[in-house]
Amino acid sequence: MRTILHLLAIPAVLTCHTLSAQQFKEASPVIVAVIDTGADTTHEDLLGKWWTNPGEIPGNGIDDDHNGYIDDIHGWNFLGGKDGSSVTTELDEPLRTCMKEKRGTTVLLSTAERTLLQKAVKDWQQQCTNAYNKKEQRYRQLRLLDNLTVAQAKEKAETDTSFDDLYLWLQRLDDTTSIHRLLLAQQQSLLQLQRQIQLDYDPDEARRKVTGDNCDDISDSHYGNNNIFESANFHGTQICGVIAANRNNEKGIDGIAGNVRIMVLKAVPAGDERDKDIALAIRYAADNGAQIINASFGKYISPHKEWVAAAIRHAAQKGVLIIHAAGNKGLNLDTVSHYPSNGDKDGIYPNMITVGALNVKLQVAPFSNYGSKVDVFASGEKVSVTISNNRYGQAQGSSIAAAVVTGMAARMLSEHPGMKAVALKNALLSGFSRLEKSFSSFEHVTLVVNPTFDIH
Repeated sequence: MRTILHLLAIPAVLTCHTLSAQQFKEASPVIVAVIDTGADTTHEDLLGKWWTNPGEIPGNGIDDDHNGYIDDIHGWNFLGGKDGSSVTTELDEPLRTCMKEKRGTTVLLSTAERTLLQKAVKDWQQQCTNAYNKKEQRYRQLRLLDNLTVAQAKEKAETDTSFDDLYLWLQRLDDTTSIHRLLLAQQQSLLQLQRQIQLDYDPDEARRKVTGDNCDDISDSHYGNNNIFESANFHGTQICGVIAANRNNEKGIDGIAGNVRIMVLKAVPAGDERDKDIALAIRYAADNGAQIINASFGKYISPHKEWVAAAIRHAAQKGVLIIHAAGNKGLNLDTVSHYPSNGDKDGIYPNMITVGALNVKLQVAPFSNYGSKVDVFASGEKVSVTISNNRYGQAQGSSIAAAVVTGMAARMLSEHPGMKAVALKNALLSGFSRLEKSFSSFEHVTLVVNPTFDIH
């Protein structure tokens, strides 16, 4: 039996001013931590929505509140370096795991995880091989043009059909560049691809050059920076908008919750996140006053899942509710683990809600993970969102659905500020009217959101 939030009752799915006349009883401000890719803190529809650390003096370079993080005014960047830079991309966990095993590290995996790893590695090696073959062909052609400039090579390639692909590539380059210089660069690129095909390099090296930490040591926790801003990678800004975009500014979209302050925790790169970053981000949120954590992350192999499990239990002790996206591979989570998983061998998390996505037809979206470990389904297709640089659009995914539930939880908590995580979770999942309905081959309980959340 699976639980679903009714699509038409979710404000974020509607146009930006559809619910502008609706009255809300929100009173107390709610601090929501968004663990994601960062956020565009200058977005016009999110102004005034950012949490501000009351114990920190901006820009003085001092850890005023002694929490281990200097000038963490609106949150923290767990992907950051001392120079203000950030890790932007990471390999997926199966590849990192395989590379570490080749370097002598023992990683315990289930049979299902081992199968997933083997498929991921096979796909990766095929992609790298295809790239290698293409670059090798280019390298062979460049060798025939050695000692020329790009301008001279263009002239020759323009009249020789055997150089057609190379001619198109040369159009992007400066005419004064020497072909010999390009050959040297291609050689290095080919060597790098060979190492990637053979899985023969340290998957932590690129990250370590930025953050300077040991990602396999949870006690090495004082790293990162306060640069939480997100520009090109706009997923975190989307999530923030669904939860808390301004409702009364006649701009953009209306977020679900009104009286919210977003704590931005940047811990999710393009690629799989690191367990250490997630565990420390959860602890930061719980220790610095967050009442709800929106968790837009998840993966199918988690080498340090015990760190994340301990952080979730720490948040439970602090009364913090965690709302976690179920994932977007269309998998049954009763047969495949998606970490953090509620109900795996690390235990049950009474303070966590796992959310799957519905499509616009009120069916479980084909991309959404499902199964008994998914607590609730919510709107996750064609949802109106904020995008970096004062833009707007629509998005889909279980992370969007999780943001919908986070917004509803924040509204409920604003009306009833004394509620702790377990009570809030139970009230959220039971405070709807029920409607039996069948979708595809599954039987579900559809929960229709009551926008006023009258709880007595």
